[in-house]
Amino acid sequence: MIINAKDKGLNFTGLPQVGEVLPGWFQPMKFEIITKSLVNYEIEEVIIEVSTQGVRQPMTAQQLAIKPEGQRAWKWETMHCLPNVPLKVDDIIVFGNTKYRVMQKWDWTEYGYLEFHICQAYETGGSES
Repeated sequence: MIINAKDKGLNFTGLPQVGEVLPGWFQPMKFEIITKSLVNYEIEEVIIEVSTQGVRQPMTAQQLAIKPEGQRAWKWETMHCLPNVPLKVDDIIVFGNTKYRVMQKWDWTEYGYLEFHICQAYETGGSES
């Protein structure tokens, strides 16, 4: 059954459930999450491999122009993926040999996906800041 917008009241705020449609658009996606913790006064890195379905795309010039972080010269991407990804803001992830920092997260689980804004992590001497 098709429901037209004219059939919804003005207080309708729901978005369509796209969880069944997105997997056709998504591709297999693999990346690593790097977490750091202080153990016995030394920083210890733990790498978690993640396999999911999703898509990454570069941000548009307009999206970059409104970013408050001031890091517009670095590579920014938008990542949409299935809700099974355990990422949070400030996590470091690795695609291939490139590290990215998770800058923003939108939880659209009720619509079948998560959205992340990721920025290529600034590196000096092999470590990110």
